[in-house]
Amino acid sequence: MTSMWAATQCDRFRAAVTALTRRRIEIYRDAGETWRFAESLKSVSEDTAQEYEGRTILELVQNGHDALGDADPGRIAVLAVSGEDGGVLYVANEGSVFAEENFRAITELALSSKAAGEGIGNKGLGFRSVL
Repeated sequence: MTSMWAATQCDRFRAAVTALTRRRIEIYRDAGETWRFAESLKSVSEDTAQEYEGRTILELVQNGHDALGDADPGRIAVLAVSGEDGGVLYVANEGSVFAEENFRAITELALSSKAAGEGIGNKGLGFRSVL
């Protein structure tokens, strides 16, 4: 029963992410030169990435820590796997599930679903630097 619930939740999340992403693409495409949001977001993201250079693992671990909340024992796992294309970095935690509100927050400019003072980060810039 638990795996069926998890699969249903995963399908809902995937559908919400897909719908929001498609809608945003339509908005950006239709705005043309009137609203150059995508270009400004790219510029801010590149600036942020330079400021946070070399902090990728730290930022992901901090986000994992924030997701743990009061979880006990609160484990975070980091795994680096080398490969032909440079490899893959996995970071996982036993905290809160990544939800639609989290996706919305990380795809907006300097927003976060965390309130100021709640956890290590709260502006979404550290995560944006990882992107």
